[in-house]
Amino acid sequence: MPPADGNRERLRPSLEGRKFSRYEILEPIGAGGMGEVYKARDLQLGRFVAVKTLRSSDEDSPEHARRLAREARFAASLDHPFICKVHDLVELETGETLLVMEYVEGRTLRAALEDGPLSQARAIRLATEVAEALEFAHAAGLMHRDMKPSNVMVTPNGHVKVMDFGIAKPDGPSEDSTTTTLTGSGRVVGTPAYMSPEQAKGRGVDKRTDIYSFGVMFYECLTGARPSTDGTTRWPDSTSVAPEVRQLVDQCLAPQPDARPESFSEIRARLEQAGAALASSTGLAPAGRRRRSLVGVAAIVLAVIAIVLLVVFKDQWMRTETATTVAVQKPVVTWPSAENGGRISPDGSTVAFVSDRDGHRLWVRSVSGTEPKPITPAREDLRTPVWSPDGRQIAYLFKNSGGAWLEIISVWGESAGPARAIDASWDNVLLVKWIGSHLYLLRPQGNADALWRIDQTDNSLARVTRPGASLLVTRESDVANLDISLDETTLVFASPNPPGDDLVTAALDEGTPAPLFKNSNGIRAV
Repeated sequence: MPPADGNRERLRPSLEGRKFSRYEILEPIGAGGMGEVYKARDLQLGRFVAVKTLRSSDEDSPEHARRLAREARFAASLDHPFICKVHDLVELETGETLLVMEYVEGRTLRAALEDGPLSQARAIRLATEVAEALEFAHAAGLMHRDMKPSNVMVTPNGHVKVMDFGIAKPDGPSEDSTTTTLTGSGRVVGTPAYMSPEQAKGRGVDKRTDIYSFGVMFYECLTGARPSTDGTTRWPDSTSVAPEVRQLVDQCLAPQPDARPESFSEIRARLEQAGAALASSTGLAPAGRRRRSLVGVAAIVLAVIAIVLLVVFKDQWMRTETATTVAVQKPVVTWPSAENGGRISPDGSTVAFVSDRDGHRLWVRSVSGTEPKPITPAREDLRTPVWSPDGRQIAYLFKNSGGAWLEIISVWGESAGPARAIDASWDNVLLVKWIGSHLYLLRPQGNADALWRIDQTDNSLARVTRPGASLLVTRESDVANLDISLDETTLVFASPNPPGDDLVTAALDEGTPAPLFKNSNGIRAV
């Protein structure tokens, strides 16, 4: 979370350098209607966090404090890539409350709009992600109630993080400050410029009030200004916006809640259609994370790791006429170091890889071309990252005291729990695949490698099978020489059988290995 758009002079650096609970306050980084925001260090988990002070006032009551804690706990239950994660709530003797949140690099959407309106494509892409975040929150039963550009962070890789669900608190009136606090008797929540009509009048509100505020923000992204408040949406002549996008914004800004779209699920779907239509008309691939160009993804895959899903027969290759395919390769990194273990996220949006730059670390980079970012501390050694099926987490092995340890981390660098020892030896311990709640890995078993499975529901580690033939896996790069079916019933692997190799399948329930191809030359990349 960066400085809050020119408010640094308003900070009271009284907390700087102090420790509260397990958090060490490092420096002030912003201020807003709720209080100051500090960068801090979580001494227990060794990560940076953002700490926001929630000021108390004479009118606050024990019931208000209890409500604040309850809402913060509810917000902490939201786990979504486009929502800023709430970690903790710390109450001070001074009456102030510290809200501990995910530390997000980037700048607010408010700061981005200071440069002028966004392009239609970018506005649609960011609005789609905000709509997805609010769709997720509404499905969990939580309204935002203060949706505005200053509550949306835009990360360096161009994605959003929606902040401050239900926790706004006043600190002086301004056009873009929250003027009232949490829901309570006689209290109204929101920022006047973004309030729905029913919200401004203090009437009962539902999820459609977030839709109105979203409409104001989306209009501002497209035009650089806020819409009029007389119930009629006027579009500047200089603004070029697709008719279907204008219609969606107009409906979101309808004075009557019943005239607005029914849900953010509907809004997201319509935005995705608008983004696809815009991309088709311009000849560009959609920028949204759901529609990555297959050609672009293929190029990145080739740049990270060459996986050829073929059994190569040398003699046939020499005799068969083949078509020539040309792919444009793009470097993932430009610095002089060694990289390995490259894996593409399930949605094709992000590359994860290991680099020995500044020690062995796990790095991620968006395929859109942003700079790589390390998400783990330096390790003695680190290898075989694998993505979770939903693309939100990465599991990897690292070397500790000569043995192999497993750790799972979010793509944003947050630990999913303590690391665990897997094997006393580091040699030939390799992660293979993540399917559902199961992580598959190889561990030495006698003179051969055995396939093991970690069940994350109970953290159990058990041997799955040891095929009758030796696996053709002797180093990290050979992990590509075996795979597991998505229904977790069948293993397929390359096995040495001089002078060639066999391609073998085996049931995971200790079934007899059955060769598919025997004695073929150079079977690789199953």
